[in-house]
Amino acid sequence: MPLRRSQLSTSTLFDIFWKKKIQNIIVPYPSNEKHWPLNPEYLKKQIRDFAEKDPGSMTVTERYAAIGEQVLKKIILTIAPDGTKSERFTLVVEPRNGAATFYATCQADGCISETSVYRFNSNVKLTLRNIDSFIKRFAENHEEAQNLRFAREKENKLLDIAENSIETIIPRIMSSSGHDWHLSCEETRYVLSIKMKKRKMVQISLTPNNFAEKIPEILKVVTQIENLLEQIPYPVDIKTYGINTQWEKG
Repeated sequence: MPLRRSQLSTSTLFDIFWKKKIQNIIVPYPSNEKHWPLNPEYLKKQIRDFAEKDPGSMTVTERYAAIGEQVLKKIILTIAPDGTKSERFTLVVEPRNGAATFYATCQADGCISETSVYRFNSNVKLTLRNIDSFIKRFAENHEEAQNLRFAREKENKLLDIAENSIETIIPRIMSSSGHDWHLSCEETRYVLSIKMKKRKMVQISLTPNNFAEKIPEILKVVTQIENLLEQIPYPVDIKTYGINTQWEKG
């Protein structure tokens, strides 16, 4: 059984990444303050003035309760950052209850994914200020997002190297050790079990991060444990303890 690889798709990685980046974009008023309904005309002016900063990347759309009516149901700010077609961001504000939703829509490997945050009783002025800062940092965030897939590929290649090394070197070392042994894989690590005297067994945990340091020391450690067992006049088992174990100070 091979070591466990990341099963997350690129679109899921993007969802997780942008969710973290946008989670604090919308600023709500304190829960004990009521700031709705929002003035539709002032709201439209706020968002339209903001979009005028970069009309090539931002557009504003108004949605009304019904055709011919003047009751503003939603105003939508769409942001398509210049230089990329893979990400788009959308702010939707509902003046009736002051609710705002900020969406991050991403396209990766032919799939479109969307993550969003929602806040009730939102402060549009401070939210737009956060969006302005977010746009200024977009190029940096975009590059970081694009590197996610390369980081995953690099991690998987390192796991390939670790697997090959452990499964090649361990048999070579143990075949001349004089000990019976067994190597098993448990998703995130290998476990090397070594049979000893007095019906004892030593288990050594090898992970992709530590195997290189531990492999040269295996036989040395086994010899030390074997000598120790010969000197102890009563049965001793060495085990791993859990985080909930209650200890008395000594």
